[in-house]
Amino acid sequence: MTRKKEKFINSYETKIKEIRKEYYRNITKYSNNEIDRYIIELILKVLPGFLGILLLFTSKYDIKTVIFVIVLSIVLNVLIDFYFDKKGLESNNKYLKEIRKLGYFTIEDYEHKLKEYVTGEEGEYSKLQAQLIKKYNITQDTDVIEDLGGNRYYLWFDNVSSKIYILDTKLNTKPEVETFRLSDIRYFRLDRKRNLTVLKTDTEEKYFNKKTYDTLSKYIKSKQFENLKIYEPEENINDFERYMHKIKKEIDKDIDYDQDKKNVYISNIIILIIILCGFSILLKLKFEENLYMIIKLAMLVEVGILNFNLVEYLQYKPMQRKTEKEYINLINSNEECISRFNELKISLGIPSNADKVYTKEGAEYLTWTANGYFHVFLNVIYFNSVYMVVKLKDVMYYQGNKKECIVKLKDKELQFEPEAKIIFDKILPNKDLNWINGLQK
Repeated sequence: MTRKKEKFINSYETKIKEIRKEYYRNITKYSNNEIDRYIIELILKVLPGFLGILLLFTSKYDIKTVIFVIVLSIVLNVLIDFYFDKKGLESNNKYLKEIRKLGYFTIEDYEHKLKEYVTGEEGEYSKLQAQLIKKYNITQDTDVIEDLGGNRYYLWFDNVSSKIYILDTKLNTKPEVETFRLSDIRYFRLDRKRNLTVLKTDTEEKYFNKKTYDTLSKYIKSKQFENLKIYEPEENINDFERYMHKIKKEIDKDIDYDQDKKNVYISNIIILIIILCGFSILLKLKFEENLYMIIKLAMLVEVGILNFNLVEYLQYKPMQRKTEKEYINLINSNEECISRFNELKISLGIPSNADKVYTKEGAEYLTWTANGYFHVFLNVIYFNSVYMVVKLKDVMYYQGNKKECIVKLKDKELQFEPEAKIIFDKILPNKDLNWINGLQK
């Protein structure tokens, strides 16, 4: 592999891949004139640096001119950034911006090179996939499963290590064999309503077409949801909470990343200003003509670099940590979070006809009784799950009034809106405090 190709693949894997995925997930929101908008943005944001270089080049490179160039660059960059914000003209196509930094003018240019170096038939992914097919002895008899997007995967099971292996047949992503230990697979099930197969592990949930259910049944029948002999709701709750805390980190990641980047660019700006001023003072000393030329050339280059750092610094806008309400609204509208939450409810065996009760703050809970137990589940997606299971004998009583409805358990008290009494009248017979007091009399 040539150094150029190696550099391209490294930048794709470390910088571009996730941005590219995001671009194609939201491709419909990008207008057809995105390139034109980006060109205009690029010209305007390069303008302060160009003017600074031109001004310095036609001057004596003295300290006054250097300070004026620095102030001019800062002021112009701030005004241009403000103008773009005010008019909403700044391109939000991160994919285009990042590949432009790598020297590619259009997305088509980059995609062509990506296919040549990485994803095409002669690309590195093809060679890597061939190596994996040979290593794991994948043949035409190896089972192939399909996800909901039509992507196909080789699947095989190793009886010795009790592991399932999955390898993507396509070359859109880097070929890697996913490994799942049998002990880490919670279950797989057939969702007849959505006509799909769910494979749940301790870290993730995968969705495949209906036929995949039969393939999995050949290898790990003991993990069929309906055949599970041990029911451990804590495991599924812990899996969900780990996932939700990972989501929270991803939400906060942009804030942390932006702050780190701002710190880097502001440090660069300060250093460049100091060096520019230092060079202008240094030019007052006597040197050979060649050294004068080198220092002047370095100053011109540094004005351009200073402008680049100002542009990059200003693109990271101040971001505040989200409030609890903002977090709740965000994750409760996230399709992946909703899917994981619904799967959690299925894994916990929450009945579809469970009754709804609400706290005075408006939080929705599902409640029901089954097999001598009283159940309460917070029906709101959050980073922690609330699920209480109490023996009916440990429910001391419930009592309703105009302000609230209280359920008294052996070791705690639950408070709901007054209307919840109607539900508890139905699912907790003989636990009404008024009825108990009347019986005692």
